Amino acid sequence: LGLIAPRRSELHRRSVLVSLTPRGSDLIAERKARYQAHWEEALSRFTADELNIAAAVCDSMCALFGELALEAERVES
Repeated sequence: LGLIAPRRSELHRRSVLVSLTPRGSDLIAERKARYQAHWEEALSRFTADELNIAAAVCDSMCALFGELALEAERVES
């Protein structure tokens, strides 16, 4: 779709790095502008402390699922 530009890593040749193309950047900016007001309205009923706690919970769950995925890979190999 022309939204990202892949390129090989200089350090790790098997790794592929991706970046947004100008078209991809434009799409992200358009979507952000479209949904920003909805996002702000949805979160406006929470305090900054509540949002920080929610973010910490999400970070913790992300780390947990990452650890579980690594564990599953070790068991399968």
